[in-house]
Amino acid sequence: MRKRNKIAIITEGPYSGILRSIIEDSRVLKDMGFEITYFLPSTARDRYGERREKNILEFSRFGKVEFTPLRRKYRFLIADIFRSRKHFANSSYDVVMSYGGYAGKLARILYLFGGIRRLIHVPQGFDTIHKKWSVRFPDAFFERVLARYCSWYFACGSSETFKLEDTYHIPSSRIRLNPNAIPFRKVTARERKNSYIILSRISRDKRVGESLKALQLLNLEQKTLVIGDGEELPILKKKYSEFTFLGNIPNEQAFSHLAATRFILSSSVIEGMPFSILEAMSQGVVPILSRIDGHKDIIQHGVNGFLFDTSADLLDVLLYTEVMSDDEYGALSLSAVRTVQGLRESKRVRLMNFFTHDCIL
Repeated sequence: MRKRNKIAIITEGPYSGILRSIIEDSRVLKDMGFEITYFLPSTARDRYGERREKNILEFSRFGKVEFTPLRRKYRFLIADIFRSRKHFANSSYDVVMSYGGYAGKLARILYLFGGIRRLIHVPQGFDTIHKKWSVRFPDAFFERVLARYCSWYFACGSSETFKLEDTYHIPSSRIRLNPNAIPFRKVTARERKNSYIILSRISRDKRVGESLKALQLLNLEQKTLVIGDGEELPILKKKYSEFTFLGNIPNEQAFSHLAATRFILSSSVIEGMPFSILEAMSQGVVPILSRIDGHKDIIQHGVNGFLFDTSADLLDVLLYTEVMSDDEYGALSLSAVRTVQGLRESKRVRLMNFFTHDCIL
């Protein structure tokens, strides 16, 4: 890259997977020499135990942070568009990247009316089915109307790539696979004291209660840790009091628990390509996951993890994990680590090729 090119990243979060997606993309972009400016909501949206101050510190490692109204309500959308427009009108940004649904709508409307020259939208999961009725239909309408008003889309997995083309009719020439990935971490060999871990946002669409119910039926409460925060946490702590709930904890503590665990469990109904699962796999933890698009993108059943369709399937898998041999577990664990390593290398190569050959600045 012959010059320092400028990228603006706009998001209404950031939290959870969106936050991790931005950080991991930024890590590669900074190494390539880009100058990054982040535009975050003027009002903090602290959720799931995360705090804006901490997220700002994370972003400050890669660029500078500015603020603009991003209020996530349709009644504010037009006003937020006009107020955000001043940041991009006649700006020196070579590319704008939008992450998340609300930022994606705002940025694509600005692109439609010439307020942004080059726009890359990073959806990190399209979901209009599992949302509340009050936003389900407006969201579906906006996605249909605005789908083509974007220079390129970055899809986090092969399922999202297919959905962009098949459901939203985005030409394949404007879709680039940019898989979610995490930095390489050295796996420290240690005794795996806990059999199962749930590392997730504790919300309705993650169906943590379904996982806990299956574990309880097999009397596995004392072998399980639950890490994460969300609106359903108080209810589940009361209903499943025999389990150990740690809430939202620092990353290093979470990594330590992962390294001492054999399996990570998720019954989620919607995912992009989940960072919590990738983080666990990087530590050799074997995933047991619901058979949904975001999970199928990274798991081959019986090779680097397990997939299940129903609660009965989950019980079968859990029972099998209690009796499987150490050799079989070791092969699954090694395959899980290699999957994460391959995704990381793929991300770096794909981003570098894109900004070198496709998006020439």
